[in-house]
Amino acid sequence: IMDSKGKSLGRLIILHDITKLKLIQNELHILANSDSLTGANNRGHFMELAHKEILRAKRYKRHLTLVLMDMDSFKKINDTYGHASGDKALVMLKNICTKNTRKMDIFARLGGEEFALMLPETPQDRAAELAERLRKYLEETVIHSDKVEFQATISMGVAEFKIHDHDTLETLLHRADKALYKAKALGRNQVVTWKPEME
Repeated sequence: IMDSKGKSLGRLIILHDITKLKLIQNELHILANSDSLTGANNRGHFMELAHKEILRAKRYKRHLTLVLMDMDSFKKINDTYGHASGDKALVMLKNICTKNTRKMDIFARLGGEEFALMLPETPQDRAAELAERLRKYLEETVIHSDKVEFQATISMGVAEFKIHDHDTLETLLHRADKALYKAKALGRNQVVTWKPEME
């Protein structure tokens, strides 16, 4: 600040508290990337994070495995116990998966009753063991909703990213989906790992 003769009188410093703005920005970021029902990553955010993990796996030649999950007979759960109960089953699956996996693992709801779990630094056999534990946890969990109690099961397909075979996220999703389809065809409520003969 200068006087009429151009002599400096001092400086004026203006501070703005942007705490609320930052909180709002963070909330909007979470809403844009999360499934509104379960709070898991949504499909778009999952695809973004999965592409980054694939680049990392290629660069450092590390294991990376994908588990696709589908809740069994979900329409029957909704029809028998109501949509609120179906929602509770989906939330329960999310809670079980996030509680029993690492922070570095990426869990997402892809849509409807289909979920995905990306496991960095994890070979296919270890991913299948984890998937089996998650399957069992859900199978043994009693879900309480609107004065009713019920249990739900999931089928899972497991496939590992092939670093040396020009693999992509799309081909990895395709293989995991083939394994998931096989799990459904074999009677549901089980984990199937991808094998070449499934093509």
